[in-house]
Amino acid sequence: NLTGNLDGISFSSESTNNLIVNSFVQDSTSRDIFFDGISNNNTFINTTFNKSSVQINGGYINVKWYLDVNVTDYQGALNASNVTAWNVSAQQAFSNLTNESGVIARKILQEYMQNSTGVYTANNYTINATKIDYFNHSQQLNITSSTQINIFLHALNQYNICPPSFAGANWIINQTVSCSDKVI
Repeated sequence: NLTGNLDGISFSSESTNNLIVNSFVQDSTSRDIFFDGISNNNTFINTTFNKSSVQINGGYINVKWYLDVNVTDYQGALNASNVTAWNVSAQQAFSNLTNESGVIARKILQEYMQNSTGVYTANNYTINATKIDYFNHSQQLNITSSTQINIFLHALNQYNICPPSFAGANWIINQTVSCSDKVI
């Protein structure tokens, strides 16, 4: 953690391929991030700083965050669910199968790239989860900090098996449901 410095992090000319991970920059008296000269491919992963307190005179930075994904159904963790993500440019960021705990290996997604001319975002991401005999799931993700997504997949035949009582919950029913001795 860097606090109370003139510049939180300062890169000199030709300072390239630096990786700043799991850090926190705050209360800098001038700028949180400063680039003096050409400094390329400097990456911040899970690092918090004031995004409006960045000065880049040459080169660029990449700002990235962790993404953890957990996929379950009514019975718990779903093994072998395919989780895929695409960025705003429709480029695939990753595609992985969940393990027996229903999770994929931690991913690192880019929020944006910034150079002296502007900020170029990779948001929003489209996250899809699929599994044979389950309805597909899709959602948007605007990643601006490290995030965990919990995805619940409904089995195609799930509604033939009545779930436990969910009294007081909101229900979206897309097909005919017949459950006896259940409170809905």
